[in-house]
Amino acid sequence: MKISNIYILIIVFMTLNFEGYSQSHDTVNTDGSRLRKISERKLTKRVINQYNIYKNLSFKIDAKIKTPKKSYNLNIIFRNYRDSIIWININHNTGIPVARIILTKDSTKILNRLENNYLLLSNKQIITKFNYEITFDMLQSIFMGELLNLDSDKELLQAYSHYKVYIDSCNYILQNIKKKKINRLLKKDKIDEYYIHQNIINSKYKLVSMSLENNSKKQKIKVNYVDFDNKEKFPNKIDIALENNDGKTHITIKIRKAKFNKDNLSTSFKIPKKYERVMLK
Repeated sequence: MKISNIYILIIVFMTLNFEGYSQSHDTVNTDGSRLRKISERKLTKRVINQYNIYKNLSFKIDAKIKTPKKSYNLNIIFRNYRDSIIWININHNTGIPVARIILTKDSTKILNRLENNYLLLSNKQIITKFNYEITFDMLQSIFMGELLNLDSDKELLQAYSHYKVYIDSCNYILQNIKKKKINRLLKKDKIDEYYIHQNIINSKYKLVSMSLENNSKKQKIKVNYVDFDNKEKFPNKIDIALENNDGKTHITIKIRKAKFNKDNLSTSFKIPKKYERVMLK
């Protein structure tokens, strides 16, 4: 059976491949003082200290997705048991069920409720079939506005030990490749690894934006975090722009309601008997 457009849309939504960013060059804090230099270890620690530590969470989300051909208005329930399960239920804003998704660190399951079929994938199959290198940890980090770790074999502080810290406007920037090297490789179109650019706002040490780019694969990533909840330490709005060989897609996510550490938070995922499995070819 051919993979329908709903699966392509879901995989694109999950993988969040975004376009580039612009930079300014002032190095002043919001109170007018100049930012002080800081080591990558100290900056990483301060950002980690601002994480919202939770057992589980549930978000009700309004999402707008604009692809090169169509636009979608969706109502989404996003549930996450930290470091183990991501569960997503998607309805059209008219109430029509669209899909249900469950992700673990090893696999992805998708119910296509529009066409009464389902897809079971290992994460390796997603990378091979769709040319997207996304991990469970990366998706969880993106939704929670946390630092991306491209080296899952290392703890975050160890993985970031070779990162570089720069100052741009009132933000600190963490990058995994030096600026000069990036500019040199971009001119030659030879960046064949993922390049991370993450802005950390100085006063709160929270991410205000992140970029993830692979020049050779023509994949660019950009996420902007807006309107932070001071109590719960998460963004109420996430603006996303996606760009790859298939064109540009824009996603706006507004979190309407958030609950943390709820008893017996359900992540049920049952495949109806009448549903047909879609096999990758």
